[in-house]
Amino acid sequence: MIDQIDAMGGVLPAIDRGYFRRAIAESAQAEQRRIDGGDQKIVGVTDFVEEGGHGMDMLKISQHTEDEQISKLKAMKDQRDSGKHQASLSRLREDAENDKNVMPALIEAAQTDATVGEMMDTMKQVFGAYGGGPEW
Repeated sequence: MIDQIDAMGGVLPAIDRGYFRRAIAESAQAEQRRIDGGDQKIVGVTDFVEEGGHGMDMLKISQHTEDEQISKLKAMKDQRDSGKHQASLSRLREDAENDKNVMPALIEAAQTDATVGEMMDTMKQVFGAYGGGPEW
């Protein structure tokens, strides 16, 4: 493996070429083949599995609770200071564009009742959405 990385010119070029992602994916696929083929045992998953339920209740959110939370969110958005809210998101965008530490701007945005979605959308406009994954 080290010889292959050296042949590519080192670690950084290997990262750029997706070498490590491929190596991890190939290793995961080989492991899954061993599990599927019965050569690799996993206690509680493939072997020695308990019958019956898992004994944990699943959290179920009622429609009433969902509607109530949506109403609270709308009320919060109506009541927040829109000038401060927009200014905080503008600062976040500026800091992101200028490669600054965005944490202070995120805290300020949260204090002006910006939602997580609004903050993430602002940064997504600057950085784009992560579209990573296998290159092959």
